[in-house]
Amino acid sequence: MTFNPIVSVAGVSHAYEHVPVLHDVSVSVNEGERVLILGANGAGKSTLAMVMAGLVHPQSGSVRLFGEPIDGLPAYRIARLGLSYTPAYRSVFPYMTVEENLHLGSEVLARFREGEAGEVSERQLDLVYRLFPQLADLRKTRAGTLSGGVQRMVEIGRSLMGAPQVLILDEPSLGLAQGVINELVSALRVLADHGITLIMIEQNVPVAAAVCDRGYLMDGGRIALAATAAELLDSDQVKRTYLGVI
Repeated sequence: MTFNPIVSVAGVSHAYEHVPVLHDVSVSVNEGERVLILGANGAGKSTLAMVMAGLVHPQSGSVRLFGEPIDGLPAYRIARLGLSYTPAYRSVFPYMTVEENLHLGSEVLARFREGEAGEVSERQLDLVYRLFPQLADLRKTRAGTLSGGVQRMVEIGRSLMGAPQVLILDEPSLGLAQGVINELVSALRVLADHGITLIMIEQNVPVAAAVCDRGYLMDGGRIALAATAAELLDSDQVKRTYLGVI
């Protein structure tokens, strides 16, 4: 069976201030897959995510979405095409309410007709509240007063408001308590039923393996290993570096 990648990165290299961070990186993600990008701090994971989202323009190589080249397009254009990115750092608007933060994500629905965009926005809001019931109860609360875990739910919810076909999550479990991580894992599994293709940037191997089907291990800005999630967990390199197994 032949698959056409929904996201394809081919031979991408990039440097910051002449310091190389990506070296000839190639990854592909098929429609409906849940793919992990694993690596330690400084491995180049977040830069790769930002390249796919249009926040960083690579110095060489190409990026395609739905088979069409997107490298060089501004981030808002890529978001409107159906790819949404949630960064690792906290990005809520603290003085706006939860619901106001969420509705900001609807601004990328320009690919839909005006009347249809309103229906999609309402449908996505219902999905967010079903995934994260706490947000429905807190919808009139200022986002800046919430815990880090709930803020992360707001950020992911805001990304979902644009009805993305591809969702990139950068370190979604970073700094979260285990209870919140468990809620997050459950929510991400549900998204698969909605046909969303998920690309997950993570260091937390057990969490990522609970969500993703397969993945790539990055090391020093290069792809060191491409394997199923089970194979990554069983890799000696992953065990030594990320699970503390000697």
